Amino acid sequence: MSSLMERSFGSVQDLNRYRKELTRALEQRMNEKMQALAPNDAKPASV
Repeated sequence: MSSLMERSFGSVQDLNRYRKELTRALEQRMNEKMQALAPNDAKPASV
């Protein structure tokens, strides 16, 4: 696993910590992208 991530992990806890860091970073970037794509004054379509 370490060779795939170009990083070594001393324990399973280190690997889990790294996985959680990646997940948080990805969530933050996705939220930023979604906010950038959504119009600021979006209004629901009237029927």
